[in-house]
Amino acid sequence: MPSKRDVDDDAKFKSPNKVTFKSRLKASLKSVQIEASAHSREKFLSDLRKAREITDVNETNDFLDKMRCRLDNPDVLSVDTVHQLMISYRDNQNYNGMISLVEDLSRIEDCTLIDTQVIRYQYAFALARRNKEGDRERSLATVLNIIESTTDKEALSPDVICLAGRIYKDKFIASNYEDREALNNAVSWYRKAFEMSPLEHSGINLTTLLRASGEHFESNAEMQQIAVVLNSLLGRKGALHQLTDYWDVATYFEVSVLAENYQKACEAALKMAMLKPPVWFLKSTMENIKLINRCAATISPIEKEKQQFLFWSEFFMEAIDSETEVTCARFPVLIQELTKQFTPSYLTLNVTERSMILSHVLENSQQKKPPPGIHRWHFTAGNIKAVSASKRDDRSMFLYVHENSDDFNLVFPSAAHCNKFVTVVLTKRRLEYLLAAL
Repeated sequence: MPSKRDVDDDAKFKSPNKVTFKSRLKASLKSVQIEASAHSREKFLSDLRKAREITDVNETNDFLDKMRCRLDNPDVLSVDTVHQLMISYRDNQNYNGMISLVEDLSRIEDCTLIDTQVIRYQYAFALARRNKEGDRERSLATVLNIIESTTDKEALSPDVICLAGRIYKDKFIASNYEDREALNNAVSWYRKAFEMSPLEHSGINLTTLLRASGEHFESNAEMQQIAVVLNSLLGRKGALHQLTDYWDVATYFEVSVLAENYQKACEAALKMAMLKPPVWFLKSTMENIKLINRCAATISPIEKEKQQFLFWSEFFMEAIDSETEVTCARFPVLIQELTKQFTPSYLTLNVTERSMILSHVLENSQQKKPPPGIHRWHFTAGNIKAVSASKRDDRSMFLYVHENSDDFNLVFPSAAHCNKFVTVVLTKRRLEYLLAAL
């Protein structure tokens, strides 16, 4: 007969609180698996950041497509990795990549990550930007579904509300500014976003659309209140030269244009150019500027700030249009002076005469006597000693000329403009050598 001690030992061994070796082994293996999955995701995100170092658009897309294949690994697939890949596609304006990624994931059984608000938002954003037939309607339907299905309104991102406003704003612009219903809906959605969370993006768009509706800053209390909030938000982030986020600088730029303070607008425009934003950033900003200019009263173009502002408008529009093909022979450029300051100028190519003219934007178009100094240069192909691309900025190059004490560091609206100029100059020089040899 077993003793009481033996019975007690057996009871201890059979106790449900007793952790067996098998249980400990399972827990350890599970912990290792969790750590391995976390490491795989971190490695993916680390490698994904390398896309920012690639300057060529096609190479970037190829790199991102290869990264996308790694999502086949269940350890890598997560909301964060998919979201960051979509952001990378977005920065490269590859909206097809964003859309196809979500649609491919939707075919996977029980893949719930595409139902998260952040993924659905990026999907709707990509549809709105791609804007093929039916895309805008699908985008709006997705956004409205996100809003309706989010029971906790505090969990709803203001960006989702703003996207609804953006879609209606695009409809208004596409109608040649005639669809008043779309305009009113855009105002309504941006107002909701601003009331939910007073931020720069919703505030500047609401103010711009109110202006497009015929409201005037001087007589509209809502616009004045928004301006107070925007100035406060920007003021907390520091002076203009301290701002590093493009959208903060763009808000400063747009508010200055709304207030017709072109000196501040030009200062912000230079800062925007130096940040070298993606083209779709500029598109968004310049759409608002075109709306403001279209609805604003006619302003005399003789003030020096207005002349500079017109230059910057052209500079940014050239950067946007460079996505198609650079065909013009007159470029807005910035001349970087020895003082590191930038002077707005125009570069004109004369293919027939094989020459070029570089001239400053004069501070006052009706000023009879120009300010001291040289403001216009005329060079033939024979005057040009050499050209070289800048290693720091693919929009920039150096122009070396004979019989001139200073060389020129020129910054173009885009890399495409810079490449075209360099190609034209080199072609002209080769032609000069051939003619001299005959």
